[in-house]
Amino acid sequence: MFTKFFKCTSGATLIEYGLMVMLIAIGLIGSMVTIGEETAEPIEFVAETIEDAT
Repeated sequence: MFTKFFKCTSGATLIEYGLMVMLIAIGLIGSMVTIGEETAEPIEFVAETIEDAT
């Protein structure tokens, strides 16, 4: 895959690859934010429980 990318000299194809990378990055960032928000509360609960136990 990477060899094809580096051998490609077409400007349009490079732009398409750039757009794909951008969309993947946006998807990853969005999913990380969502997962982070959903897991923050259980992690805080565990931390508070450990604090209370000591």
